[in-house]
Amino acid sequence: MAVPNLLKEFKEGNLEKVTSTEAGEEEHEQQEAFDNPYEEEDYTHITKNVALMSKMDLERGDEAAEVGTEYRDTIESIILSAVERERANDPKDGKESLYVYAVKWVGNRLEVILSSNDDEKYPEGPPMNRILAVHRRSYNEFELREEELDFTNRYELIISSPGVRDELHSDRDYISFRGFPVVVLTTEEFKKKTEFQGTLVDRDQDSVRISIKGRIIKIPRNICQRVALPSAKFESTDYEMRKLR
Repeated sequence: MAVPNLLKEFKEGNLEKVTSTEAGEEEHEQQEAFDNPYEEEDYTHITKNVALMSKMDLERGDEAAEVGTEYRDTIESIILSAVERERANDPKDGKESLYVYAVKWVGNRLEVILSSNDDEKYPEGPPMNRILAVHRRSYNEFELREEELDFTNRYELIISSPGVRDELHSDRDYISFRGFPVVVLTTEEFKKKTEFQGTLVDRDQDSVRISIKGRIIKIPRNICQRVALPSAKFESTDYEMRKLR
């Protein structure tokens, strides 16, 4: 019988209470009574099949959580230090740097997302060689402190970039996606339309240029509300893709 069903049966009076004395008499059968840390009217003593967590167990749980937080802080500080050391190799033109955009603990996996800017809304992925450099620096430190932290045996470290976003913002975006299909939305009518779909040509100080069926259209930048990659198309019966929406 499942534990929830035992509790239900006991509450409804279908199971007999087991006193501490009776439980002691059944030690040869390896049955044990568990003190209930809650109110007496709930369910005081029950059989060995249902173990209630004691107050001591709860205290141990809190202590374990605190140790876990301290451990995570130590690991994350090592990664931040690796990022700071790699930041010393920033290009002299000042157009690119290195920042931690997000840190996620997922089971036995630690995911770190790096960005070349400190814009929380529009992060940009740094070059792969810089991502690899941070990964290498972090692992070197973990190996030096392996006996203390035992990180590499317990967790997998994944360091990556934010990935491709739909909306284009920076000059780098417009260079990277030159020749890709885009959708341009405008704040007001332009050529009797507020939405244009075509192939991205480029962007300058005055306009965004797209090609629509071979014809170049210059859309003034001051009325461009959004320039984005079109949404991915998938079949309505594609269950896996529906879960990602």
